[in-house]
Amino acid sequence: MDNNKKVALLIDADNINNPEDIKTIIEEINTNYGIIFIKKAYADWSKNRFDQLKTFALENAIDMVMQPQCVDTKNSTDIALVIDAMDILYIYNYVDTFCILTGDSDFLKLASRLKKAGKQVIGFGYSKSAQKYLIKACDDYKFIDIINNSQEEDNEISDNITSTEEVKNYIFTYLSSNEFSQLGGLKSSIKSKFPDFDERNYGFSKSTSFSNFLIKTFKDDFVIKDNIIKINAENEINKVQKYVLNYMKSNGKNKKFTSSEIHNAIANKYKSFRVKDYKPNMKAFLESINGVELDKDGKYYLSK
Repeated sequence: MDNNKKVALLIDADNINNPEDIKTIIEEINTNYGIIFIKKAYADWSKNRFDQLKTFALENAIDMVMQPQCVDTKNSTDIALVIDAMDILYIYNYVDTFCILTGDSDFLKLASRLKKAGKQVIGFGYSKSAQKYLIKACDDYKFIDIINNSQEEDNEISDNITSTEEVKNYIFTYLSSNEFSQLGGLKSSIKSKFPDFDERNYGFSKSTSFSNFLIKTFKDDFVIKDNIIKINAENEINKVQKYVLNYMKSNGKNKKFTSSEIHNAIANKYKSFRVKDYKPNMKAFLESINGVELDKDGKYYLSK
């Protein structure tokens, strides 16, 4: 954590499930992002459903911004939060980081505007309700229920959470361009691509290191040593070779295939796989597969 970072915490109270969740967020901010100088929560505080939250706000020095709802809409609260955020941006320009507790995509433009002004934007919300456009607009996005380890008992990962398959494909693409990477640089790049990335999203504890996450999640896909990560070339090429054999078998053992047909099939299955990383060309790659033969017409078939 950079102890010199000054944080403004803005809470859309309509999106809070439990007042204790704010305590979780404050602890997360203090641990990872800096010192909170401004704390504000926005709601129609005259409503009974905010009674517990009102008590929590008073006990934790959170400025409660009263926003009466004259009509049956949440827009008045949203607008008040946006206006305050812009006031803080220009009046209290010592603030480095804006932490916004909401899952509402209405705040997408606000997040983009604050980032254009050079401010860090951290979003907080719930994994089942946070909207992907808002997640992408933030520098970092944290799921409150996952931090609390209070996901629904079915343990089903929300579609809003970046999947491990997406992470793996991105790492393959990144390493295909860079050959190898320091773990710190790779994680920063993943966070830039997927602001919600956090080892805790996939069942790991807060203390789990990035390297342990990679090793346990992707097993033989990568080689990690001395804080350096590389693609496990032997494992990768074996996987693709097996896929080619299965592809040819499933399309008819007696069928013959052009090099282009096989290349396209590989590209559709393994988007980050590049033949030139392993063999001089596709012909050399196919000839390296036991059970694949080349006929006089330049087509490939399965040997009997």
